[in-house]
Amino acid sequence: MLLNSWLLNGGDAAIALAEKAQLEKRFGDDTFVVVSTPQERAARCLYRDLNVVPQLFSAGRPLRRGFVNRLVRTTRKGRIEAALQLRNPARMVLLKEEKQQLERMESANALIAAGGTYLTDYYSLEGILFDYRAARMLKRPLCFFPQSIGPLTENKRMRALAEAFSHATLICVRDERSLNVVQRIQPEAESKAVVLADSAFYFSRHHAKGVLRRDNDSSSRSEGRPRVAVSARPLLFPESSTTNRGVLRTRYLEELARTVEELVKAGFDVLFISTTQGFPEHEDDGVFAARVVEKVAKPLRERLTVDGKPHRPEELIERYSQCAVALSVRMHGAILAMCAGIPTVAIAYEFKTRELMERLGLKERVFDAETFVADEVARAVCTAAEEEVLTQETLEGIDRMAESCEQAPRLLAERLG
Repeated sequence: MLLNSWLLNGGDAAIALAEKAQLEKRFGDDTFVVVSTPQERAARCLYRDLNVVPQLFSAGRPLRRGFVNRLVRTTRKGRIEAALQLRNPARMVLLKEEKQQLERMESANALIAAGGTYLTDYYSLEGILFDYRAARMLKRPLCFFPQSIGPLTENKRMRALAEAFSHATLICVRDERSLNVVQRIQPEAESKAVVLADSAFYFSRHHAKGVLRRDNDSSSRSEGRPRVAVSARPLLFPESSTTNRGVLRTRYLEELARTVEELVKAGFDVLFISTTQGFPEHEDDGVFAARVVEKVAKPLRERLTVDGKPHRPEELIERYSQCAVALSVRMHGAILAMCAGIPTVAIAYEFKTRELMERLGLKERVFDAETFVADEVARAVCTAAEEEVLTQETLEGIDRMAESCEQAPRLLAERLG
């Protein structure tokens, strides 16, 4: 069972789909992979081919924020913990959906924390850590597939993660910084931890438009005026040392608009398309893209298109393959664009994006979200577009990433015996 897959985020969906395929490849076609998500109702609309089930803590009636629901959350938590401790006698008090999810977890050969970036100070970890606690109490193998971890400063969270890391059979992280966080939180887990690439690189080999497939070519790219795919997202700048983050957000929006203007003047059409859009239940990059368009000079707007519909990762790769170049604030927008074989420039708001681009030899094509200048980013996009295809160095880097990410299921098989 894959735990905590945020399927309404296209990047996390790419990870979940890739990890499901990798597990089936490693353990056989009869492997039954269940994907647990706190957004199961909306996720089922787009991912009908996945076995989507609710997160244990959100099974049953959906939880909402606010004072009134604190009691509900506390009651639910106590009820499920009693069932975990007392087993069958206490399960009579569980809701039907809670009991079903508990039984799924108990019967799973392994509980796998899906890859991504969620073990940080910036997200609610209540349901996530509850899943890890349940895995330990059910005595089921727990594994972490490639993800970025940190920053983490809250003692309660770190204690809970220390218990999870201690129980885990395998901990895969995407970078050295995350590895250091694991070692700091639970030194005894060092022997279980390994650095592997993001699972989404799987698509570079296994998608029809994957850049590493021998039968792939760029013939589907649009002729005439070249198109740049822009994946833009709103930012809160939680890691910034600047006290006035409102100023940062305004600057970021205005510089993005200026970048788009420079690209149109340079002869590009601009397609706003992102991994996270089209669902009211989740952050919508399409809404933010519309704000960027409003900041662009009116005579230039006819060259801009906002695709605000939800897309599966496979569909995004297809769309990216029809563009000449990509500019992405979303890390998985950059990964999927490169999987599609198009040169990519990134704007990094977290360390993970910068580290990824540097590992691919693209240090000159990643800019800081707090300080980037429109003219410099636009020039980098124009230079990337002139290459038309990815360089050999980048292709070799993607190949290493694809090979690396496929090691997680192999290591899991070894640890499970």
